[in-house]
Amino acid sequence: MRIVLCLLFLCPFWLLSNLFSQEEFLGDSTSPALPKWGYAFQGYVPHKTFKKEVSPVVGSTRKGLLLDTSKGVKRVKFGQAGVTLESALQVTPHFAQLGEFKVIFENRAQQRRDAALQSALDADIEYAQAKLDQMNAADPSTPISGKPERMSNDEFSAELADVSDTSEALRDSLFERGGQVADTVFLSLEIFPDMDMRDAYAAVILYHDSFDKEGSVSGRIPIISIEKVGDLKGGASNPLSLDLSTKEQFIQNLEFQFYLFANDGTPVATNASSSLQEINQAEREYIQNKLSKGKLR
Repeated sequence: MRIVLCLLFLCPFWLLSNLFSQEEFLGDSTSPALPKWGYAFQGYVPHKTFKKEVSPVVGSTRKGLLLDTSKGVKRVKFGQAGVTLESALQVTPHFAQLGEFKVIFENRAQQRRDAALQSALDADIEYAQAKLDQMNAADPSTPISGKPERMSNDEFSAELADVSDTSEALRDSLFERGGQVADTVFLSLEIFPDMDMRDAYAAVILYHDSFDKEGSVSGRIPIISIEKVGDLKGGASNPLSLDLSTKEQFIQNLEFQFYLFANDGTPVATNASSSLQEINQAEREYIQNKLSKGKLR
């Protein structure tokens, strides 16, 4: 099985480095450098649908996501249903290191089909063996139920043995299948936050190739979800496992994006954040001023 997993450190967003080259912000070049406040990066504001209304996610609890709707804050389930992401420039004092990424494919639909087929093959094997045992124990002149009228006992025994052997071979082949046709993708990673974080959640995007009728790559398909992360221990490794469902299809060339939020929906910068840049307090105020005026996204 060939798996290609890469973090998207670059994408076609406006680069933050251009932001701080503007004369409006340069100020006095002789001023002493200010201490770091936090980080700026190009991320997303996650939204979910609640009663046909698309609303921003503003936090989470152990039981679900919190949405800021026209009727107040409402709680909805984690997961893929009704998720949209709005590109946005994010500023945050928090950072987390991501690592130890692993991906496993699983085809649950095929597993269900295999289970049904295995039950049928097991029944065929059991029937054939029962008939063979019956023939071996019975008098040759005794009629055997299920044996064709013009077939001899030896011919019937040979046919039953062939049915048993063929069924066993088919059953064994169920456990030798490979490939990347799947309907579920399991992701696991480690999160190393710089401080304790509570009620964390993540917007997860998994891109893979799509194919046309001729089997050629025709584009990219995203699988998008907002997943529960829970409380994170600062300065420690926090393991996380997720599973994302999709239609049964051939999956290859994975690209994984992970946007972390915690502490009532505060974005968290990570080593996978696009256009990540450290900023000081003055730069933070400058960016937030521009954002409030709608001049940045």
